[in-house]
Amino acid sequence: MLAHRVAPGRNLFVGGDETPTWKLGDLPLTAAMLRKKRSDLSRLLVYLLQGIDEFAASRPGAAALTAVKTQHAVEQVLEISDKAFVDGIELLHLIEVLEAQNTDVISKRLSAENAAGAAMVVRNGLLSRIVLFLAGAYSVSRAGDLHLGRAFDLLNENPSVREELGRRGSPEFLNKAVVLWTQCKGDHRLPPITHFRDKFTAHLSAPNKPPPTFANVFSFAQDTIAVIDTLARGTGARHEPLLDWQAEAAHTAARFWNVWK
Repeated sequence: MLAHRVAPGRNLFVGGDETPTWKLGDLPLTAAMLRKKRSDLSRLLVYLLQGIDEFAASRPGAAALTAVKTQHAVEQVLEISDKAFVDGIELLHLIEVLEAQNTDVISKRLSAENAAGAAMVVRNGLLSRIVLFLAGAYSVSRAGDLHLGRAFDLLNENPSVREELGRRGSPEFLNKAVVLWTQCKGDHRLPPITHFRDKFTAHLSAPNKPPPTFANVFSFAQDTIAVIDTLARGTGARHEPLLDWQAEAAHTAARFWNVWK
């Protein structure tokens, strides 16, 4: 069977404004409406989606389903908060080990004993671990992710999640964590760290930005530790300050490098 030829300038919608109207619920869709500019169509889609949401909310069991989703999000944020706290302890150790090694006495001794190459590998490995954690924490989150950013997306998407967690922990700390997170997310030190992860750590390609400085990596890591601390105490996942672990991290780092003094 031969297909009917359509004139090149003819609209794909056959007929004019008299084209019959099709209805989805109470929302009429005509050929004339669909020929309008893109902004009109966008508003039409928003209206349609709002109608779908209102219909779903009116169905029996909708409130129970919403409660289940909220509870699931609460448990996710708690899990992320606790995991991030452990990562924060590791960040403290990583920073202390790197700073303890970065002295003239230890560097000269490592060179004198022909161990400078091994020390450089250790240093690069520790830095890569910090960069991977920091860049990953602020990455775009998706359902099922367990990095720091996912927790804040869940907190911001559903006010009921923040209210429930505030009851379990501290609403003051929770609100402070959101403020600190927002500040770090827009901080000028983050893009160079992410770029370094993309070009040198996770992948290998030609960079188009200068690498971050050691000072900026360490200071941004400390600010991220503050975010983790306030989040964990805000959600009730942890009660002790994260910096309570810093003294132990400094002690073990000093013991590790002591043989090279």
